[in-house]
Amino acid sequence: MTKKTEAFLFIALLILAILFATHQLTESPSFWYDEGWYFQSAANLATHNGYGIQFSPDNIKPVSMLQTVSYPLIFPLALGFKIFGVSVLVGRSVMVLFIMALLASAYALAKHLFGPTMGLATLALLTTFAPLYGNGKSILGEVPGLLYLTVFLLSLNLSTNPNNKWRSWWLVIGGLSAGLAFTTKPFFFILAPAILLGAFIGWRRRFFSLKEIGLTAAVFLAPVIIWYLVQ
Repeated sequence: MTKKTEAFLFIALLILAILFATHQLTESPSFWYDEGWYFQSAANLATHNGYGIQFSPDNIKPVSMLQTVSYPLIFPLALGFKIFGVSVLVGRSVMVLFIMALLASAYALAKHLFGPTMGLATLALLTTFAPLYGNGKSILGEVPGLLYLTVFLLSLNLSTNPNNKWRSWWLVIGGLSAGLAFTTKPFFFILAPAILLGAFIGWRRRFFSLKEIGLTAAVFLAPVIIWYLVQ
């Protein structure tokens, strides 16, 4: 496959994904209960009313009492509301950005592991996977968490090359993205034992030194500490 063909197919699939992701953006799927919680907590944060859910003019319950999805979703949403105003369109537009970033990172990961053909096949499969839009267009934590997880896996694979001059930076990005995935939603907590086991195997096989593992762990803990303080 030539690079021109690869680039054409990549752009064509992304355009198709944009059409799917933005079709009836505010109506399909319908705005619903869980989405409303996250929408309101981000809106309150953006309008300086506090990071929580408002039940009356002077009664805002702290977010830690009411929801499990945390700042890796809520903060980008609040930033979007701060810049463009509070609306369902803005909130779901932020989710479209998460979807597109997930598609691009999944393509990059598959291409790095298996070559351009499998990268495009992965992108085509995800682009035509309806639940990605059925869940991803709603303001929920699954797609952002998967994005951070995919970036972690990509960074981890890029860092295993000892000749990569950006190796340390990839480890930093990997640790940061793993921490963000871990703190997005509780079911990503299962990352922790997998990462620990992978770090141990990587050290035993001399893929990583203890210094590199320590660096990644320190960066990983930074988002977790922020999560603890916020949540």
